[in-house]
Amino acid sequence: MNEEKLVTFYPGVYTPDEQAAIERYRNGETALMFEGLQRVPPMDDWTVRLFAKCWNPYDPLFSDPAYAKKAGYPDVPAMPGYLSIEVRGTFPKELGTIGRPDGTAYIGDGYDHEDLYYRPIFPGEKLTMGPVKRDFYDATPEEGSKKRILIMINECEVFDEKGEVVAKCIRRWPEALKKSLDPTVSEAELEGGPGGPPTPGKKMPGHGGPGMGYTHPQHFYTEEDYETMKTYWRNEKIRGGETLYWEDVNIGDEPTPTCEPPQYGGVIVRNMAFWDLYRFADGGLREELLQGGGRSVRNEQGLYELPMTSRHLGLGEMASLYNYHGKLLATRCLTNWCGDAGFVTRFGWRFVNDAEPEKQFNHFPAEYFRPSELLKVPNMKDRFANSHGMGYDAYITRGYVYDKYIGEDGGHYVDLILWVEDFDGNIEQECPATVRLPSRGNS
Repeated sequence: MNEEKLVTFYPGVYTPDEQAAIERYRNGETALMFEGLQRVPPMDDWTVRLFAKCWNPYDPLFSDPAYAKKAGYPDVPAMPGYLSIEVRGTFPKELGTIGRPDGTAYIGDGYDHEDLYYRPIFPGEKLTMGPVKRDFYDATPEEGSKKRILIMINECEVFDEKGEVVAKCIRRWPEALKKSLDPTVSEAELEGGPGGPPTPGKKMPGHGGPGMGYTHPQHFYTEEDYETMKTYWRNEKIRGGETLYWEDVNIGDEPTPTCEPPQYGGVIVRNMAFWDLYRFADGGLREELLQGGGRSVRNEQGLYELPMTSRHLGLGEMASLYNYHGKLLATRCLTNWCGDAGFVTRFGWRFVNDAEPEKQFNHFPAEYFRPSELLKVPNMKDRFANSHGMGYDAYITRGYVYDKYIGEDGGHYVDLILWVEDFDGNIEQECPATVRLPSRGNS
């Protein structure tokens, strides 16, 4: 597409037709995406506990009702991340046609989501989803651009039977929109790229595939790598009933890191809860490696594989870690640290599309309207989310406490940033979080 034929956009500058379209969007008159996901998840006991068993089988608080009651809860609380609703609208066509990424990053090419929790949520509750509120932030460069960069901001509240708000889900989606000065130009020409999600089974390590401009090279996992994983697993500490008091937390504290084996084949399928029964009883690859022996066999790529893998399930050779996957890996690190008495009031996740290293830049720079909280971490200069994550990757979650304060409600809060990185140092997800902790002064 000849750039000279494209409209030049400026932030906050809209034609009358565009302004009318914006009002329709804000008033909820445009379509929603992912309508099947825009609902409260099932709140039955089996599903709530199965979710915890898939993502955090080591902490009994979220899956063992007897343990939860001894910890002071009426039942197992839903694991952070369980109540999470994918609310996303669509921009009216008057604002432009989506121009797919062309292999180079642009400001706003970062997905920035957040869930806020106001109290623990339990199985059996009857929860309802409120209306989706829609807004956006115009991140188009001041000097003008052939791409109008809009960050969609959609949110909804979740109510209990009393009509009280128990949670809020916020989603921020970037879109790059184009318009042609020539009205005969088709939308396909304006898109300017393959676009769309990867086609299952077509992505290859280190190569692009349909819908993928770049895929970072695959890491070959050596025996030393697996020994490193075992060290993380043996050192993992679940605080549980050992209360962490607000007064005992210091800025600069770092939760004990957690680690995940390569998210390959049956492992990723198990975690994603598409098909859990095959590996559920024995605890998965982590337990096989720690105990020695098992059904998995190491293949020529350095990865452990079951006789039946995602390929046999029709999910393709390789599954991508998408959107919320890294977040749910990171919640274990957070809840391990804060223990049974800590309550996660905010958990976010930020991720990006892969691009070649020489074309990458900070997707959440300081001048972005929501700067990266990794900027608060010493020794993390110029390290930000740079990878969408692939099914072959093993992950380490690290964290850092950067603030503590007493809230307007009198509660004692701690802010942290966690990040999920692979064995090559690529960061797959940034996870800002807030935890309310008990205070010695109130005990």
